[in-house]
Amino acid sequence: MQLKGLVRFFTIILIIYSFYQLSFTWFVNNHEKKMQARAASFLKANYQNAAEKYPGNKDSQAVYQETLDKIKANRLKRLLDSTKETAITYGITGAVSYQKAKNLTSVLIFREG
Repeated sequence: MQLKGLVRFFTIILIIYSFYQLSFTWFVNNHEKKMQARAASFLKANYQNAAEKYPGNKDSQAVYQETLDKIKANRLKRLLDSTKETAITYGITGAVSYQKAKNLTSVLIFREG
């Protein structure tokens, strides 16, 4: 009973630290969603969708859609690579880049899984 205050203090500190570490997951997911939207808008601006390009031909539409999916995935990869040093949040030590936050998120997922 005498250490009740100390236990509460450490519990609160651990909760705050956990939220701080989990916030990186939110920032990484938010950044990746923005880049996915940019990749989708690039695709929409530069390519026709499969139904417009091959109306009535389901096989050609499926093949073309696979090609579009690959183009979108490549564009997303390039966007994420080009923004890996972009600051997406600020931590205790200053600006945190996308790559550093992604690494922190990966460490958290690896430890949990």
